[in-house]
Amino acid sequence: GKAGFYAAEFDIQPTADGKWVLMHNDEIDKMMDGEGEVKNFTYAQLLEMNIDAGKGIENYPDLKISTLEEALDICIEYSMRPMIEVKGGEPEDMQSVLDVINAKGVKDTAIIIDFNSDRVSAMRALDADIEIWFLMNKLTDEIMEFVRENNTGIGFNFGIPQNYFYINQAKEEGITLGSWTVDIPFIVDILNAAGVDSITTNKITP
Repeated sequence: GKAGFYAAEFDIQPTADGKWVLMHNDEIDKMMDGEGEVKNFTYAQLLEMNIDAGKGIENYPDLKISTLEEALDICIEYSMRPMIEVKGGEPEDMQSVLDVINAKGVKDTAIIIDFNSDRVSAMRALDADIEIWFLMNKLTDEIMEFVRENNTGIGFNFGIPQNYFYINQAKEEGITLGSWTVDIPFIVDILNAAGVDSITTNKITP
């Protein structure tokens, strides 16, 4: 946010009591001083543990797990678009994600991204307008049809050669294209030249 980035991407998982928290993996083991899956803990139980891994973690003693609400507040503060990757939960849980987004007033800027087609379809059925990207490793004709039917953008793996054959088709149809996770400058140049709308990167400083 301080560096002026356009968007911040983060992953969310639901707790046992329905709170959405930020965590990439299903399990907390890699990032917290505990063991088990996020979905098996209440939010209060997760707050009893600390984040104990990550770059610069020594500067953040007693760091607690973040909520979706807290992440959205930061995006609002720095005028970034929140790119919310849903990593857990069932299709019927998607309304609760929308509830948080609407409560924070960021529906017009939020981007929902997800690899799970059932959750994507459920989210689109709940809201016809919010921006959604369907994530996949390898683009196929079947995936393109799903994207059309559900009016979503595409987030694709830049390292799969066959994906590049679909870029012109997607652009001609007005489908938003994003690529992940691009940490190599010359790949950025290739994607820009191909007309990809955005990239996600781990290199958060220029």
